[in-house]
Amino acid sequence: MLTRELYKYELIETKGGLMNTRILLFGYVLFISGVLLFGMMHVAIAIHIPDLTEWSREFGMMPSVLDEIFGWVPYLMSITLFVLGASIILFDLWKVRQNDPSRRKSPVEILSEYEKEERP
Repeated sequence: MLTRELYKYELIETKGGLMNTRILLFGYVLFISGVLLFGMMHVAIAIHIPDLTEWSREFGMMPSVLDEIFGWVPYLMSITLFVLGASIILFDLWKVRQNDPSRRKSPVEILSEYEKEERP
């Protein structure tokens, strides 16, 4: 019961409301997806490097492996997801700071205000 009240209270208090929360969640999902895909691509590169017989001295082993395993698209996609997610998260943090520094209240403040309210 109290968690529902806290959730309703926070949605009423925030100016962005539920849409802002969904966009921020989308930013977190993009960021985590990019990091996981980036890590998996590096694992795939590390697994394939021992099978590499020759590579270009100009660019090194990594671009040669990415060419052989056709890994350029997921590698660049992981970086793109990572950057997009981070930019959404950072923009939301910047927007919160610009609008109202005390916009997001701590759970202790919400509980103390909830206890002060008169109930029938």
